[in-house]
Amino acid sequence: GNSVFRDGSFEVAVNLYSEAIEIDNIVGEDPQFTGVLFSNRAAANLKLERYDDAEHDARRAVQREKSAKNFLRCAKACAANGKPVDAIESMGLLLLHDEQGIAPHPLVRDELDLVRPQLRSEADIAAVDDFITNTVDSLTRRAGRRSERGARVKALTDYQAALLLAPDFPEAVAGVEAMREEIKVEAAKPVKPKQPLPIPQPRKIGPLGLPEWPPQTREERYQYAVALGLMKPPQ
Repeated sequence: GNSVFRDGSFEVAVNLYSEAIEIDNIVGEDPQFTGVLFSNRAAANLKLERYDDAEHDARRAVQREKSAKNFLRCAKACAANGKPVDAIESMGLLLLHDEQGIAPHPLVRDELDLVRPQLRSEADIAAVDDFITNTVDSLTRRAGRRSERGARVKALTDYQAALLLAPDFPEAVAGVEAMREEIKVEAAKPVKPKQPLPIPQPRKIGPLGLPEWPPQTREERYQYAVALGLMKPPQ
């Protein structure tokens, strides 16, 4: 499926991913692998502009693996289906579940810029405002905890993620500036030279012509056992 997808044969890719999903169901579903199949089929359906199918597959992929790729595909499908609230919620959840700070922020920003103008009703705007407020609060609190632990880069990523959703949120703006300054200060500190490893001293030779007692390796123990008549020498 992946090779024909790269070649632009999206219809064939959908059929191959569907066959793979059926086989996976028969042999015993592996949630992560099945999630990849649904996510890939969602991508192919997006290319074919089958947005209902793409949204359905993307949601099933998210249920199995809450990855940035799956959330972003779900957001794209929801936006194409005229569901801006669901699309923004998917992108917010993407940022929340991005524990490692590897979310494709430029893609999220671009998608948000496309979706926000679709919000027209007061109910949709209110729902998105509530969701963004809660999500930004969660991101900034997590950033604060990470900063306290010294994980400044991850804290910076969380503050930046919060600004994607709420560009003027004061705590996130201040957090970005503080983390950048702390990272700059940390990077300017001189690197402590590594201590050289101690040079091993040669072992003294004992009366049996062997390294002094006690033996320190299996080979030395064997040599002592032979020299003391406790074992037979090799034939």
